[in-house]
Amino acid sequence: MRERDLEVGGEAETLQTADAALAVLEHLASARRPQGLAEISRSLAISKPKAHRILRTLRARGYATQDAETSQYGFGLACARLVAQAAVEVDVKMLCAPALRWLWETTQETAYLAARDGGEGVVIEKMDGPQPVIATCALGR
Repeated sequence: MRERDLEVGGEAETLQTADAALAVLEHLASARRPQGLAEISRSLAISKPKAHRILRTLRARGYATQDAETSQYGFGLACARLVAQAAVEVDVKMLCAPALRWLWETTQETAYLAARDGGEGVVIEKMDGPQPVIATCALGR
């Protein structure tokens, strides 16, 4: 990582390119209509080449769209997919909470809730049992 890529502000360091990419995403999300490169660049006070590189990357990953006729950019469906995935995890935890509690109360053992992530299970919730010897697993593993 090059030194110029880091910007120190207060207590935290930020990657300027990542910060700019997030600013572009936020701009596209709040825009009421598709935006041209010049408009995005001007609104965010970043150079056109930098804005173009960011938009090209976001478009390749589905986070931004580009109209073939007008070349204007819009918010991509990959963002909605992220929100939906996060909402599903929250809903799963809420939906399974009564069953997890019942299992925990019935067995007096540690109860885990895991979700499938590819070929692996990821623990998204757990309730530790009151027994002196318990099996542990960190959330997210």
